[in-house]
Amino acid sequence: MKIKKQSKLVTRLLQGSVVCVAVGAFGAGRNPALGTPTQRKWERRAYLCADNLQAARHLINESVLALQTRWVTKGFEQALAEKPHDFIRRVNFIHAASEVLSCSFPVRENLSQWPVVSSDKPVYDKAVTLISKYATKVNSAMYHVPYWHIKAEVNSPDLIVAAFNLVPFGEILLDKPVGKIAVQDAQRATTLDPTFAEAWFVRGKDEPETETNRRQKLSTQVQTMWIKAGKLDSTLAPFIYYARAMTEFNNPKQQHKDLAEYIKLFPNDPWRNILCTMMKCPDLKKLPVNPQMPDVADLR
Repeated sequence: MKIKKQSKLVTRLLQGSVVCVAVGAFGAGRNPALGTPTQRKWERRAYLCADNLQAARHLINESVLALQTRWVTKGFEQALAEKPHDFIRRVNFIHAASEVLSCSFPVRENLSQWPVVSSDKPVYDKAVTLISKYATKVNSAMYHVPYWHIKAEVNSPDLIVAAFNLVPFGEILLDKPVGKIAVQDAQRATTLDPTFAEAWFVRGKDEPETETNRRQKLSTQVQTMWIKAGKLDSTLAPFIYYARAMTEFNNPKQQHKDLAEYIKLFPNDPWRNILCTMMKCPDLKKLPVNPQMPDVADLR
């Protein structure tokens, strides 16, 4: 009788372990207890939409505002691990990984100098390895940071947008030869998918700057692209306000207005205090803030 009871107990334990393994399989073999329930929810959502480009785009935008891009990237990475040669899963992982890097702070050649992004080096390396299969490497003369020019035969606007995000903000503009290639890529992304809001946004953001639209006001062409992006996807609104504010240093009143709108829509931006200091808007720091927000950035 004891043996039978023990065997039933062993059977139940084995059944329980099978369930645990099945649940733990989601998470790339990591301890399923890692991360908060909210973080694991974001990871799970990404895992479930890994085969859908449209759903992935919206989720990635949502995760940026919720400061959950790392967990969304983990979800896409887990899905990719199951089908490492699947093109759509690769694209979604690269797109999410590029947003992690784009949101954390400029990525330099020597990541160890940047504590904010050095922890993201593995995901950066993996994204670069994958994107290099579909792109040619074009070096930016200023910081020796490569821009990934997506090959003409690869008709993926998501990869083109990811290529923009993998380059630190502004470095494409400062290097004219790379800038020309980047403009052509942005135009191709909006041609391939005219409904892809982020493609219109990056196209406007990375249009070559001129003396007129950089130092006085944005060109009508750029404004039109950003308005179109905002209409296609309302989650891009805060990024549009941010990009506008970054171009309005000669118009402090308008800059303050746009930065205030940005903060209302994205109050948890970890770089908010730095932006307020840089744009001379100290009053905007008085709004409720994330206690982890830094007041200064180490720009060595």
